Amino acid sequence: MGEGIGFGGVYGSGLVRPQRGSSIVVGHESALRFWVNVRRSNAGMTKELLGELYPDDMLASIDTESVWADCSLLPLELPHDVAPRIAHASAALGLDGPLDIVVGKDSARRASAGARCHVWKGPVPDGLICCPEPGVYVVAPEVALMQVASGLGFYKTLALAMELCGTYSCDGVRGCEYGVVPVTTAARIGHLVSIVGRIRGLDAARQAARCCMDNSASPRETALAAMLSLPRRLGGWGCPRPELNVKIELSESAAHQCGRSHLVADLLYRRAKLDIEYQGKEWHTADEGRSRDEARQNALMQMGYSCVFVAARQIADESKVDGIAELIKRKSGLRPERTEANEQMMARRAEMLAALGICDL
Repeated sequence: MGEGIGFGGVYGSGLVRPQRGSSIVVGHESALRFWVNVRRSNAGMTKELLGELYPDDMLASIDTESVWADCSLLPLELPHDVAPRIAHASAALGLDGPLDIVVGKDSARRASAGARCHVWKGPVPDGLICCPEPGVYVVAPEVALMQVASGLGFYKTLALAMELCGTYSCDGVRGCEYGVVPVTTAARIGHLVSIVGRIRGLDAARQAARCCMDNSASPRETALAAMLSLPRRLGGWGCPRPELNVKIELSESAAHQCGRSHLVADLLYRRAKLDIEYQGKEWHTADEGRSRDEARQNALMQMGYSCVFVAARQIADESKVDGIAELIKRKSGLRPERTEANEQMMARRAEMLAALGICDL
């Protein structure tokens, strides 16, 4: 497979086609809960299901006309024996409560205690649906994101997009699981929202796609990267966009300082040669942890990099974030802000901080 956007060869081992009258297509919140569960429990199955979606190079070549032409969802309707089919789908997907079912038109809705029917006006071609169980289909993560975006608003949609593009997966009961398989990329989300056409309710998804970043390793990394990089009109600090969790290859002498051939930067500002490291509330309080931090800083200094450690309490303090942003801009060769944030900017900032969970720190 040629180079495309996103994961390359992970996608595209086989496309699937739901059948009218006998298939159930799960979307919206239920689809997102499914992707949360499968990422946490089974990396192999996650990759197998991603293999049923459009490969990167194919998705990159699809335009608006093509994505609507290659679409089997519009005629879909729930089977007549809906109750047992819904129960089977819920069990197969490991989901409790009513399933969010996607149909193509109002007349295709059916009343069922175990299902919520949603009419989706956007295209869902075969390459954006996977089949974890015969007769049971789940929309791709990018589609599920678009379906829930209008209810979440921009900031929460951005946080969700970065989670799907990252290596952590969260739910409200079990908390976060780290080191999981990403299920999409910012490039895939961005391309898809650009070609679906003017579907009502997609403004938040489009805006989030423009600001999304790959490879975040935690919700707090997502929040910090978003806060720093979002433009001031959206409540952010207007810094350049960082690379998340990327390697810095070390010279022999720098490697000797920390006993490693490379370091991974939480937020790397390559032009500024600046590594921003996020530390949680319990992180690096012991002497051993402080020693590792010092070794890291010494190794990076030998490479011409600066390293700044940011604690949870600091990202909850706007004056501290001001200082971090000023450092990033200065090292990036950018001029400092000449005007104070106005009332509208501050209102957006308060909205952003609440949506990203910073107010809870």
